[in-house]
Amino acid sequence: MSAYLTRTNSSAGNRRTMTWSFWIKFNRGENASHGSAEEAAQIDGYNQSGYPSHRISFHNGKAHFYSADDAPQNGKVAMESGDIRFRDPSAWYHFVYMLDTTAGSAATRQRVWVNGIEADVNGNGGWVRTDAGQNYDTHHNGTQERILGKYHTGSYFDGQIADYHFIDGQAKIHTDFGQFDATSGIWKPKAYSGTFTGNSFYLKGENAGNIGLDSSGLSNNWTVNGTNIYQSEDNPSNNFALLNHDNNRKDANGRIINGGLTILTPTGAYAQGAASATLAASKGKWYWEGKVVGDGGYQNFGFCVFGDFKSTNKRTVDPVTQTDNSSWLFYTSSSTNSAFDQKKVMHDNASVLTSFGPTISENDIIMVALDLDNGKCWWGVNGTWLDGGSGTGVPASGTYPHVTFTVNPSGEGTTPVFYSPLFHVYCYGAESMIHVNFGATGKFGNTALASAVADNGGNGTFEYTPPSGFYSLCTNNLKDYG
Repeated sequence: MSAYLTRTNSSAGNRRTMTWSFWIKFNRGENASHGSAEEAAQIDGYNQSGYPSHRISFHNGKAHFYSADDAPQNGKVAMESGDIRFRDPSAWYHFVYMLDTTAGSAATRQRVWVNGIEADVNGNGGWVRTDAGQNYDTHHNGTQERILGKYHTGSYFDGQIADYHFIDGQAKIHTDFGQFDATSGIWKPKAYSGTFTGNSFYLKGENAGNIGLDSSGLSNNWTVNGTNIYQSEDNPSNNFALLNHDNNRKDANGRIINGGLTILTPTGAYAQGAASATLAASKGKWYWEGKVVGDGGYQNFGFCVFGDFKSTNKRTVDPVTQTDNSSWLFYTSSSTNSAFDQKKVMHDNASVLTSFGPTISENDIIMVALDLDNGKCWWGVNGTWLDGGSGTGVPASGTYPHVTFTVNPSGEGTTPVFYSPLFHVYCYGAESMIHVNFGATGKFGNTALASAVADNGGNGTFEYTPPSGFYSLCTNNLKDYG
């Protein structure tokens, strides 16, 4: 997803004192060779083609807040996270990096807070601080092009950023941008009430047609390069589900991309990939969609016990002691070759429904409605709920479910049992892909929804109307209905 933002300051700002504050959610997106290497995520910096160099970036989950004069690292001023890695695809992280080389003590010239907790610089695997002396001019905030979302020549950030402040000439701290919730104790955003001066900017993302708009009032706008940058309802105050890098099975060619909302195997790969979602529920009623892309493979849609879908062989408890209650999938095929047609529902690799539903074609949209209050699930295609043999399913009334199951079965460890959406793709020649819609972006991939219908709680948008009483999988809805 080769999209990024750029900006060039009209003049150099304060090179000694400044603050960055941003919320970030990592997809741990994979590189163009379809391998498992994580993309570098650059939040601010030069193009990294040489020295002097400066950047606010993450590499394989490690934070680098950095400036240096040359390759031997003279004049290095940096805070780096040592052995600490930031890789949770389900979480929003808040980082504040305060840089003030005018301070009298090296310990106060650079400070970092993560989710309201100050970084521990201890020399034992924690954060590492490198100092170049008092009143040192770093290479941050100069007149070189600043880049957000691309590192060097071809590593693009595949995730989400929210509430991004850069404050020129002022040393701010974590409580200028966030606070602990009095009830839950969770760190959350708060409105910045300070001033903006010089090269300061505030990327709020408030204008869908102008993502680079500076909301500080200084018109320090950024230019969007590429097309796959857009608004999302997924934010630190309402966290939506994504595909889960920590519970997936992908061979060498499987990929999770598009900010964690697309799973694919590329043309010619003869490969597969499966992933559950980052969020799960033990009760309530939930709705999501997936769009079939490609005409050379299988695209399968369903749900599973969270962290424990059998087809991946990645079970969180000893499989000998577990029952086969892990996953349910509607198997489809977009292939134009009828020999590969699926049309069935599988429960842990055993068919429970056959000759189920229509023949699927590319761009069809599969709907899933999961009722965890009553142990029922329904599937639909392009706005129509399917007939499982006894009648057309009606999720809103709970009638004619396509599968029923015991929500808290014996043998699954502690109760309550949590369930999560599950997706699987298999390619046998041409590309096989699913664009997932959990409601956050109003898109399938980079294509806007035609309908954009809200769920029953007003959270998220979908192509088709969710059944009455069913909700998108996000933290606001989990709090109220899960």
